[in-house]
This record gives sequence, structure tokens and C-alpha cells, in this order.
Amino acid sequence: MQYTLFTAAGNQAIAYVAWMDGQGYAHAGAFGVAPSASMLMTDALANLLGVAALALLLRLLLRRDARLAAA
Repeated sequence: MQYTLFTAAGNQAIAYVAWMDGQGYAHAGAFGVAPSASMLMTDALANLLGVAALALLLRLLLRRDARLAAA
């Protein structure tokens, strides 16, 4: 059961990235870029957003830990 849930979580991540890349490919003409470049830009933007979210989370957790240590 646990292995199945772990596999499903991995498949979900692959599915939404494929969907986002497909959206980038479909809307490539709106920005005047080649479809393959649009897919790469979509993937790069998703990665940058993920890094920004993790950096924000890390900053919040470290700030909380510093407050707890000072108390």
C-alpha cells in the first residue's frame, strides 16, 4: 500500500509537468517563440518558482527556529 502511494505521488508530478509543458507548447505563438523553446521556458519558469517557494519556506523555518532558540 505504501509503495503504491509513493509511486502515485511520483506519477502525479510527472503528469502535471507534462501538462504544463503542453500548455507552453500550445501557447507558443502568443509570445512569438518556437514551440520547443516555449516548452523549455515553461519548464524553467516552473523550476524557478519551485526554488523560490522552497527558499521562502526555508527562510520562514529558520526564522522560527531562531525565535524559539532565543526564548
